[in-house]
Amino acid sequence: MSSILGPSYSDAAPREKPAGLREPGKKKGPGGIKKSMIADDRHIKLIENCYAGASLLDRDLNIIYRSCSAERINGWKTTDVLNMETMGLIHPDDRAAVNQILKDVLAEGGLSRECCCRSKHSQGHYIWLECTFTNYFNEPGIDAILCNFRDISDKKQSDAALPR
Repeated sequence: MSSILGPSYSDAAPREKPAGLREPGKKKGPGGIKKSMIADDRHIKLIENCYAGASLLDRDLNIIYRSCSAERINGWKTTDVLNMETMGLIHPDDRAAVNQILKDVLAEGGLSRECCCRSKHSQGHYIWLECTFTNYFNEPGIDAILCNFRDISDKKQSDAALPR
């Protein structure tokens, strides 16, 4: 199994649009470009360059898409994570909770669950992630679990430094 934070498209490799974004529209915009292609390209640019990471997981929790921002967050390149077990990157103390959340999300279409967990960075240390897993298996054109996540390590460190 791949990591929850799975592979990303390398900047050196040509990018293929996710399956749900490949359908061209019939109307043409400026320069003869199909209008839906313009929207799709903007959408992809926004996803690839946003602050949060995004991954799509299949029913076996294998990564089928990963945004470029995901690579910037945890440092893992596509080739690094393709053969890793999903739970292998999750901190041992957080694995049971993340596993239960994924089981719950897999069981119910449309269900969305949030969690905070530690994930191993490519440099060997753990970073804190805030994740939202949403089941879109019943959504045509997506047919996956969407994992949105962001690094909250700085917030966790500043919270821990506050006097109690």
